[in-house]
Amino acid sequence: EPVARAVVALLSDWFPATTGSMIHVDGGYHAIGA
Repeated sequence: EPVARAVVALLSDWFPATTGSMIHVDGGYHAIGA
């Protein structure tokens, strides 16, 4: 479900200027540096 929410958000008009960015959707795994 978190991945689906991120995809919906990125494909919506909520993030109009997000281009060429790497978005990590991994439940915080990347943020804690594991």
